[in-house]
Amino acid sequence: MSFNLNKKPLLLAASIGFVAMVGQLSFTRLTAQTFSGNELTFGLALGHWILWTGIGAGIGSLLVKKTQSPGVVRLLIMLFGFSLLVFFYVQTFLRTITGVSIATLIGIDRILLWTEFIYFSPCVINGLFFPFLVSWLEKENLDLPLNRIYTAEVLGSALGSMFFAGFLLIGLNSFQILHFSILALFILVNIVLIKKFRPRLIFFVFFIMPVILSLIFGFNRILEIKWRPFDFQSFQESPFLSLTVIEYDKNLTVYGDSEPLWTFGITEKAEELVHFALISHPKPKSVLLVGICPANLAKEIFRHPTVDSLTSVQPDKILDRVIRKSANDQSNSPKFRTVLADPLVYLRKCSEKFDVIILNAPPPINVQWNRLYTTDFFAKVHQRLNPGGILSVQLPGSETFLSDDHVRFMKIIENSLQTVFPFTEWIPGETIHLLASNQLISTDFSVFSEQIRLRHLKTLYFQDYFLADRLAYGRIKFLQNRIQTCDETAINCINAPIGFYYNTILWDQQTGGWLKPVFQTLKRIPNRLIFPGWFLLSALPFLFLFHKKDHAPISRLTMFALGFIGMSLESVLIIVYQSRVGAIYLGIVFLTLSYMTGSGFGSIWISPRFSQKPHLISISIFCVTVLVAGSFLLTIFTSAPTTAGLGIYLILILIGICIGTLFPQLTMLSQRSNDRILASASGTMYAWDMFGAALGAYLTAGIFIPVWGIESTLTLIFLSSVTVLLGNCIKNNRYE
Repeated sequence: MSFNLNKKPLLLAASIGFVAMVGQLSFTRLTAQTFSGNELTFGLALGHWILWTGIGAGIGSLLVKKTQSPGVVRLLIMLFGFSLLVFFYVQTFLRTITGVSIATLIGIDRILLWTEFIYFSPCVINGLFFPFLVSWLEKENLDLPLNRIYTAEVLGSALGSMFFAGFLLIGLNSFQILHFSILALFILVNIVLIKKFRPRLIFFVFFIMPVILSLIFGFNRILEIKWRPFDFQSFQESPFLSLTVIEYDKNLTVYGDSEPLWTFGITEKAEELVHFALISHPKPKSVLLVGICPANLAKEIFRHPTVDSLTSVQPDKILDRVIRKSANDQSNSPKFRTVLADPLVYLRKCSEKFDVIILNAPPPINVQWNRLYTTDFFAKVHQRLNPGGILSVQLPGSETFLSDDHVRFMKIIENSLQTVFPFTEWIPGETIHLLASNQLISTDFSVFSEQIRLRHLKTLYFQDYFLADRLAYGRIKFLQNRIQTCDETAINCINAPIGFYYNTILWDQQTGGWLKPVFQTLKRIPNRLIFPGWFLLSALPFLFLFHKKDHAPISRLTMFALGFIGMSLESVLIIVYQSRVGAIYLGIVFLTLSYMTGSGFGSIWISPRFSQKPHLISISIFCVTVLVAGSFLLTIFTSAPTTAGLGIYLILILIGICIGTLFPQLTMLSQRSNDRILASASGTMYAWDMFGAALGAYLTAGIFIPVWGIESTLTLIFLSSVTVLLGNCIKNNRYE
């Protein structure tokens, strides 16, 4: 058997998979730019994308019975390409259209509603393709049409994710990558599906030319409109963030997605970020700054006469370039070096020690940034500090009011620090500073005032009048009492990102949302109830279907569960990879590539060769269960980066092979049971796969990980796989 890519349906399936993946990644990144970019937002966006795709496949399974012309595929491709572009523009202008300013936080209810509307059209059309392409290839009298189309689409998607990452690395942005992908798809249609000159010319004028014009003239103009009333300066995407520079009131601000990363010209912020930490050390010589280090921050650090070396570490090369360009920084001091690496990886590998380490990172609004506020990170910082060294952490605060949830959030960060640092001190304000050390730390006003004079610090704001207010005994004592009387005992760690949980609650509280009571109710449920409850919930649908002799319902339920397991496990393992190996963008892209490649391999190579084996489905599901258990063990017991990274790649490849093997097997079992045409059965099964994956995206990223942590999430996924295994074994034994 040969996989002949010269066949039109296969070429189109791969191309559509490619463009669909580019579209998904482009819209997901745009969602982070439009709203707050955390796992909950991404889970909603990805879940909506997959859900509407599944609905489209379900509709296609009905329509394919009535019409199977290749002309339908051509029409769908034209609608798909234009729909992607139109709704990309709609989402870009969403705040402008709805009158919501850039500075306004958007709640979960509006994110849910808006993304559901925006993703509807392109995703439903995307889902329609699968059954029509299977039907088309079936007419070509090729064997295994389902396996071939599934493999072509999956591998096309895998290539789409890889090329998207590559295009970002060479300097293109999502807008450009999406346009180039759609343009390539339209050109392919013009060559492959249109034969006569006149229709080709019409297609070129009305479909290809608008994409070219949008690509050439659209981008800068839409950003200027989007960022009003601010003066838009520049835009660039890095693998980690979308970076926008805007000017307002003669000050430049760099935004990372929807979060302001740094504002130039605000001296007070730079001074307090640096001097609270450095004055707390009697004689700082070496300083490490984790996060961006603009020139004005470096300038403040070198005001201290004893400082002879400054190192900044953060992973984003493009962000570093944008910061330097915005600050017009041409300096090349031998005392200052920038390390472009993941901070946890750097701290693990470096042998140098520091007197002061300053964390200049956004608050833990997502799992990635939460890593910098965990016991794992603080332990590595502790190892890199000299005796008497100081760690400074900045947290959002308030001059007037701190809610109980805000206090609990700060208490958790303090608890986490105190697992490795015996002494901590709080400095209140709009930005709250938390200092940690192995030795006593003084926040006495007189000590700070004297050190400013002894060090001859020529600061603009960081003077006695400023310190008398910030270091007022009553203010410090009030904040300390609020935190010390809080009964929260949890700590923030990589496998249980409680900091991300509380930050999500604070975001929801600020936007008047409904997440807080839901999260808090779920948080109070003990594991002894969560795990058996989930097992019973997963088993109930199988129990309900056992009496049916028709294999189709249980086959669809199995595919639904496998979609859930695959998406959930992939989401968890990407986070584990970031935690153990580092936030290496290409590494994360290759994780997705591994899963998709495995799925294609299982569908086209393994499934046909073992299709006559009576227990292939049960054996494949058993392998899925073993791999989920292996993921749990790897997460708990493996900390070595190389071992963890290779283990995660291997698990994703193997679980992709298993699910890729099962998809055609379950589809054909369902088809034989119902006497349906293959194209219709494949569309239905594809829909159930998408429905399960959508549920996995919603629950895993939106609830399981932030509320219960990674270990509990993997336990829930394992219980789901056990119920699928038991359900299929019992069903098969009963009706053999």
